[in-house]
Amino acid sequence: MSSTAFTVTGLPPSFISGNNLKCNFLALSMSSARRTWDISNGSVKKDSDFIFVLVEHRKDLDRLKSLQGSIRMNGAIWVVTPRGKPQIKQTDVITAARKADLVDRKVVRFSETHTALKLVIPLNRRPNNEDKSSG
Repeated sequence: MSSTAFTVTGLPPSFISGNNLKCNFLALSMSSARRTWDISNGSVKKDSDFIFVLVEHRKDLDRLKSLQGSIRMNGAIWVVTPRGKPQIKQTDVITAARKADLVDRKVVRFSETHTALKLVIPLNRRPNNEDKSSG
């Protein structure tokens, strides 16, 4: 059984208590394959398969470039933002992603109050031997 490593940073406890985050994570990213979980809450873990980061203001998007260095080549950064707030819009996340040399792949309703945008390393920057299914 493979282990999936993901980092959660900045999300309120209500998002990560119990199995709420795992359920959202499964709905967003995973197949029905059996997996174990390696969760780092707070500090960003190197070689994460997925990083979930809460972004409430445009200035928080400056972290994307450094977060990119912590995901595996076929991993993803899920940027979680408040829904319908003028402080941060989906277009802000996409613009910042492009500046960080990431591409957006999917946007989903993360919760009643938040949206999540999946960012990945472009396929043309991944080594040929990497799994390309995430992009």
